[in-house]
Amino acid sequence: MVKEELLREIIERFTDGTDRFLVELSVTSSGQITVLMDGDSGFTIADCTRLSRHIEQHLDRDTEDYSLEVASYGVGNPLLLPRQYAKNAGRLLHVTTHEQEVIRGRIKGADETGVDLETVPPKGKKGGSKSESPQNIRLPYTSISKAVIEVEF
Repeated sequence: MVKEELLREIIERFTDGTDRFLVELSVTSSGQITVLMDGDSGFTIADCTRLSRHIEQHLDRDTEDYSLEVASYGVGNPLLLPRQYAKNAGRLLHVTTHEQEVIRGRIKGADETGVDLETVPPKGKKGGSKSESPQNIRLPYTSISKAVIEVEF
């Protein structure tokens, strides 16, 4: 079985000096390798192809039987890393806290400990009441159960 540590090293060599980063890596006992990537300026299909080839060049099919999938971490997937929050500054975020509170807000900034949001009213509601006027809030990542970017049209 291909070792996850080895794959992380191979991927790190590929991303070193770029704005690209590993979001998620899984290796199953049956040899299925899944690599989910992102980048501050995106991660294209061409990037996926290049990384896939890079990984295959560093693994020996004669000694390891594996299946490899490299994909870009797409819109609609929950954010997992502080870097993903920062790269999405200005976009609308839908957050569910561990207490099951739902918060919608525009990302104003993010660092290693949390995200700063300007809240917006829930979908289908107009602003106007004091309870629904925008507020600037700070959410520590430790309080977030799930956070997904909302696509705006």
